[in-house]
Amino acid sequence: MSSKGIRALVRLRCGNMKNNNKYWLEEGKKRCIFCKKGKDNMEHFAGDCVVAREWFVRIGDNVKKRIRVMENEDLDEKKEKVLIKFWREKEKYRKSNEDNDVD
Repeated sequence: MSSKGIRALVRLRCGNMKNNNKYWLEEGKKRCIFCKKGKDNMEHFAGDCVVAREWFVRIGDNVKKRIRVMENEDLDEKKEKVLIKFWREKEKYRKSNEDNDVD
């Protein structure tokens, strides 16, 4: 278990990896950061998001199983890899969106 994996798990636990539950954000900021179509939450990322869902396939056969694994406190190698990938990609997309907003 790496420190990056632990940090990613903590971010997931604290809700830092999703914006859908942040009532103070404008509606557009609550959309999926990757596909802009669904909500910015784990159910969408693991199930409907055309960009992110492939990252979650290795941890479960369906969305319910994937969410159950993500909510579990255990951090195995598969889950760690998925969380780190998700965290890194979300940061890239966030940074890219911020850069585009400045233009």
